[in-house]
Parts: sequence; C-alpha cells; structure tokens
Amino acid sequence: MRWLAVLVLGCTGCVAFSVRAHVDAVSDVERHGVQAGLNVGFGYAGEKSAILASVGADTGTAPTFGVHDTIDYVHMPEHRLGWRAGFGGTVSIIGDPSIVGLRVASLYSLRERSSTYEQEKLGGEWSASLLALSLEASIGAVTRDREPNTPTRLGGSAGIGLELYSLSRIWF
Repeated sequence: MRWLAVLVLGCTGCVAFSVRAHVDAVSDVERHGVQAGLNVGFGYAGEKSAILASVGADTGTAPTFGVHDTIDYVHMPEHRLGWRAGFGGTVSIIGDPSIVGLRVASLYSLRERSSTYEQEKLGGEWSASLLALSLEASIGAVTRDREPNTPTRLGGSAGIGLELYSLSRIWF
C-alpha cells in the first residue's frame, strides 16, 4: 500500500524526503532506558511544510532493537525555528518496551537553503533543504510483551536529534 502512495506523490511533483538520527531517554512507571536510531522518510511537500511517513530502526536498552514508524507534519523554520508534530513510535523486536503515541519537536535550523526557478510558459520549480537540530518529546502507550499479564501503561520519551529535509515542488 505504501508503494501506491509513493507512486501518487511522485506524480504530483511535490515530494519531500527526510533523514533523522536521534538519541532518546525512554521511561514509564516501572523502568527507563535509552535508545538511538536512524529513520528515513518520504512524503508530500507543501509550501514551507511537509507531511512525511518515516521508518527506521532503534537500538539501546529500551528496546534492544525495534522498528520505528511515524507520520509527521513538519513546518519549516521561520527565523531559524520550526516544528514537527505527529504520531508513531517504536515497536520492539528484541527486548522491551514498545512505545507508541503523540510526538512533538522543535527544529533549530543549522543550515537552510532554497531556490526558485520560474518560466512564464513552462512552469517552475521550488526546492528547499534544511539541516536542523531537534528537541523532541513524546507521550503514549508503553507495552511489555516479555512480561505476562502486564497492563499497558503511560510512558514517554525525550531526546535530541539531527534532521535533514529536502522539499521539492514542480508546477506547469
């Protein structure tokens, strides 16, 4: 199903890509740990914003290894500050916990570039790239599959990341 979305987005001429490396502290009522990960994303580029679906891998002590899957709305920086909000989390493959919930992050622009090319009869192109430092917080449901009869609990995470975005729009 995701390949159909990739095909449709590629045909619109409004495409966004992202890469994100992060380190997070994860906690619930009983335990805490650290995770680090790398995510890649693809989505729709709007005017100074994007909607991205990303997937990646997380490793550390919470969980030992997990799959990170999110959907985010990204607002590109104005005066060096932007933001990102979405839903998703990490599902554990090895070790516990899995955490899925709401996420919000501030983006501090380290490097931002944009360009516009326009012709009167042939349309034009706008592209932008952003390298940003992010501070993220999330809150959601924490589950532990390895412990029988353990209820789902409220938990959260806070972390820092380095994010790269590339947005491109083509019109005729």
